[in-house]
Amino acid sequence: NTGGVTANGQIKFFGSGGVVTNTTYVPAGTQSMLTDVVGQLGASGQGALEVLSDQPLKVTSRTYNQVSSGESCYPNGTQGQDYPAVAAGDGLAAGQSAYLAGLTENASYRCNIGLVNVGSGAATVLVELYNGAGTKLTSYTVPLAAGRWAQETQPFKNKAGQTAMDRGYAKITVQSGSGVFAFASVVDNLTNDPTTVAMQR
Repeated sequence: NTGGVTANGQIKFFGSGGVVTNTTYVPAGTQSMLTDVVGQLGASGQGALEVLSDQPLKVTSRTYNQVSSGESCYPNGTQGQDYPAVAAGDGLAAGQSAYLAGLTENASYRCNIGLVNVGSGAATVLVELYNGAGTKLTSYTVPLAAGRWAQETQPFKNKAGQTAMDRGYAKITVQSGSGVFAFASVVDNLTNDPTTVAMQR
């Protein structure tokens, strides 16, 4: 909270079990770190987080896996990635498209494609997968209720049958609704270390 007034906030987790909400506050000029925010809300699983505040806030989040204590390499360490906060008004609306570049699925890397609907109504999203030469491989649609998140794991393999994709990309087009964001992860198969790929308009 870089402002001069305490921020009163509300955090919502949109998980498979429904929406879980709690309140928080951040005094002026301070930073609040909510470690395992989903667990602190009494929830579990995967989903989307919404942060509401009566004052402007700078917000970011990190998701990670913890290395088993029995592993020989970095036991109890973490492997994770940052996800920046986004505002609903900056999302894609019906008829708009964005791209996820630099996607790789081969013996060394795998990728995931995620979508989140921060709009107030339902959305339908078309995902088109291409190889680096611009050849369309396949497409699929994703319905998203308001506040919901969906992720396709290894889409080039599972949707397009590709196991040696060195330089693919995805085109994301919103067919209905608004407030849609897309992101991807490219994960090193050896270390499980992920890289965040943000959408580009």
